[in-house]
Amino acid sequence: MSVSQITGKDDKLYGFQDFSIQCFESINEFVEYAELAKSKGTKELNDFINREQEKVDRILRGSRENEYALKGTNKSPLSYQDALNRNNFVYQEEYEKAKAKSKHLLDKALEKNSLAEAMKSKMIFTERELGEFIYERASMSIKPNLFYYSRVHNTELDEKVVSFEVIDGKDTYSNKEDGTPVELCIKIAIPPNSDYNKSDKEIFEYKESGSITDEQLENFTKRGMLSISSNVKKVYQFKEKQPRIKNAIKIFMGTSLGGFTAAGQFGDFYSGITAVLLTEYLESRDYAVELVMVLGGGRCTGCRDLGYKLNTPSKYGRRFIGITVKKFDEQLDLDQLLYCMADPSTLKIKFMRYFNVFHWLYGDRMTYASMYWHGINSQDLSSPVGTFYKSKDIKKGNKDLMYFLVHGVKDESAVAEAVGTILMTCENTNYQINQKAINKVS
Repeated sequence: MSVSQITGKDDKLYGFQDFSIQCFESINEFVEYAELAKSKGTKELNDFINREQEKVDRILRGSRENEYALKGTNKSPLSYQDALNRNNFVYQEEYEKAKAKSKHLLDKALEKNSLAEAMKSKMIFTERELGEFIYERASMSIKPNLFYYSRVHNTELDEKVVSFEVIDGKDTYSNKEDGTPVELCIKIAIPPNSDYNKSDKEIFEYKESGSITDEQLENFTKRGMLSISSNVKKVYQFKEKQPRIKNAIKIFMGTSLGGFTAAGQFGDFYSGITAVLLTEYLESRDYAVELVMVLGGGRCTGCRDLGYKLNTPSKYGRRFIGITVKKFDEQLDLDQLLYCMADPSTLKIKFMRYFNVFHWLYGDRMTYASMYWHGINSQDLSSPVGTFYKSKDIKKGNKDLMYFLVHGVKDESAVAEAVGTILMTCENTNYQINQKAINKVS
């Protein structure tokens, strides 16, 4: 497993000077481009693809348990053409099982992490009209509102114009301006066109509050809406999100298809699960995530000396294809992401077929071996791939992205570790930003 953040401090290449990177904004764009190039291919390319197809078909006919299926299953395609025709993820059961185990491990680790708790969104109550009004909370201390009302002038009065005194032990109110009596009343709004109000306008009734019984109060409320208030002011509940200044995450998943580099017995299955599960976790915590799948690898000086040359000045180097499989503003399509990023037949048959087209386009030496270049490693994802994408993002004005790598994840435990490492790096980065802002204000 390899998970690291791209810092941009080290841009050197690891053992290869020449490289190419071709970027596509979606799987469809990548497929359409490759199909167009293939349609213009020479006899050399067509012969190569046909021989590759014959070899794969022989393997598929030999056994249902082969390199084009997830180890321990018999879900490989029936033929080369069957692999090309597939469009859905057939390992949902295996994915759910692996996800449940890795999620259990991850949730258990996060429960013990105080930072994970600190960065969770919290449900709070507020006086502002945000979120949901909680009647049960407001009703804990409800009481009728009281109003000063002049029957003489048939109007509600402001407290400023009301005089108060105690006469014969009784509270007495009067109008300061003319001395007329004022009553302290409850107020009932009677809706228009109702049993108690035949007009088309809302009317108000005022009942003196001093002698009202509970039974009378209940009868009054049947006529209309009683004006009330609660001593409990914070009666609106809403989710207070922890601010995340750095909330845009770009994840690069490096594949192992076609490379000499050992990919483990499960290939890229767990790497694909990691990328998808990581996206779920991050987006549930208010991050925006973009996923880039990287195909490719390279040939070394030894490959060159054996005649397997790349069409580069040094005759060796790296070829990379970056495909954005999920953009920041796209919804998470689990089935399609898993099909593209974790299905062995998609990666080793369908995408291998297209990658071979690019070798032909570049003028590289073709070979009929299934694995004929050195696979992607974590250094490649840092540089040149990561730094190349980072340069593109900066030119677009996207300077505050965080970049992470997912590569060679071996099993459920490694999935949980990879997701946890990246998730907590994001949360810690934002926590530190928030703390600096709080300390600056205080």
